[in-house]
Amino acid sequence: AAHRGDLLALLSGLRVLQLATRSGLASEKLSEVRTILTTALSRDYDATPLVPELTRIAEEHVRHLKRGKTLLKNLQAAEAKTSSAAATAAIIEATAKELQHSELARLVGFSGLPVGDDEQIDAKAASARARGDLFFEDTAPDVPLE
Repeated sequence: AAHRGDLLALLSGLRVLQLATRSGLASEKLSEVRTILTTALSRDYDATPLVPELTRIAEEHVRHLKRGKTLLKNLQAAEAKTSSAAATAAIIEATAKELQHSELARLVGFSGLPVGDDEQIDAKAASARARGDLFFEDTAPDVPLE
């Protein structure tokens, strides 16, 4: 079963591919990877619950985008699973430069997907670290110092 971290990785991958393409690294291989990621998004995830948050992101960045108004209209018309996945990919790619990882993480929170075990452990460790209950030495393997 898919978890939030899986969707976050997929959306982050789309963002990184777009940044690479904009940097002049466009290639047939990157295009193939993009196709794989967008196919996985539409096949394995229902992006419909993301639409309200994507709309907020798009509206926030619309003035910086060349096709901002068109993307926003497509997003508002996205009702089916496939069209919402396509709109999601389009917004992520269009806002790739401005979009922060924290915004992607927040977006994934709207997916309704469960939090994976590894994500729960990470959250507990971050919370313990913030309280001062966890130190670097607590997470390092037991390796003798020589």
